[in-house]
Amino acid sequence: RDRLMYTSNLAKRMPDAYFAQLGASGMHHLNISVESLQPELYERLRKGARFRIFQENWAKLLDACRTGPAPPRLRYNMMAYRSNLRELPGLVELLLAEKLAWQVEVRYTFDAPHIPDAFRQAEYLRDEGWGWLTAQLAHHDPARVVLVLPPPGIQHVAKPAGPPVAGPVPAGQPAPQPPSYPLGMRMDWDGTLVVYSETVGADGVPQHTNHLQTNIADVTDPRALVADLLR
Repeated sequence: RDRLMYTSNLAKRMPDAYFAQLGASGMHHLNISVESLQPELYERLRKGARFRIFQENWAKLLDACRTGPAPPRLRYNMMAYRSNLRELPGLVELLLAEKLAWQVEVRYTFDAPHIPDAFRQAEYLRDEGWGWLTAQLAHHDPARVVLVLPPPGIQHVAKPAGPPVAGPVPAGQPAPQPPSYPLGMRMDWDGTLVVYSETVGADGVPQHTNHLQTNIADVTDPRALVADLLR
């Protein structure tokens, strides 16, 4: 269990027993996805979620981590957009000072087919936004506040017509790369379950491959599903 982690947006109301189990789990860490503490913006960026329920779950989780015998570390994941950009530096400070943050990651959005082009145009940061954010977070320990920038040479706005082409990487400055795992699993708010892998090409561009998409309600034997995927 001390090698285990998973990611949650705390968007579904959970019973007290769930949080009590987490506080005694011995799990290595828990990723919490949150982009804003402004209720309207939170609900716009986190489709299907309700800020009130998130706040209730978060309070219970923090209490369990403060009082439980073997709580997980808390690692917060935030994606930077135009609409939440000015909020992020203060939010990072709050998470570190008051919300038990072991680590905070602020990153660009790994591209995926389901992201609408209109959202890319309206929300993706341009170079000046990333430059401002980099300066705002520069005083933090990089081991505690991790900023994952778009690969150099990619203008991270509208989705291009063809595959993105990364520019040359300056000597001694390797392109930031997302973690590479054999298989990842993501479950969306409506129960959609996607099994995927992520790699990074020689040009530094992340490559995301979906191997299976179903709904969690249709998985009758999770153990058999995982065994088949691993084989």
